[in-house]
Amino acid sequence: MKVIPEKRAELLQTLRSMTEEIRKEKGCMNCEFYQDVENENIFSVIEEWKTQEELDSHMKSDMFGALIGIKSLLVDPAKINIKAVSYTAGMEAVKKAREDSHGSDKKEEEGEEK
Repeated sequence: MKVIPEKRAELLQTLRSMTEEIRKEKGCMNCEFYQDVENENIFSVIEEWKTQEELDSHMKSDMFGALIGIKSLLVDPAKINIKAVSYTAGMEAVKKAREDSHGSDKKEEEGEEK
């Protein structure tokens, strides 16, 4: 969301109160808003939901309607991206990938020596 610079304080106040309320909704795992590091007038809201049904319920809620309604504070209409994640991993996946990579490097080195 790119806010009209003069409306920035109003958008911040609105997003703060909204994210607190959204976090209380059934199925909400997380709701945060972020400011772009290169442009102080660009913000993102990231929400995580347990199930598609709970996300659908949220999108029908008054709170989501209010989030859509902040368009009067924005330069352009907000962009919405919905991504379904079927697999998540943490540091263990990074370690495994790095081990696999280093293992293949060693095999290549050994092969060159022969």
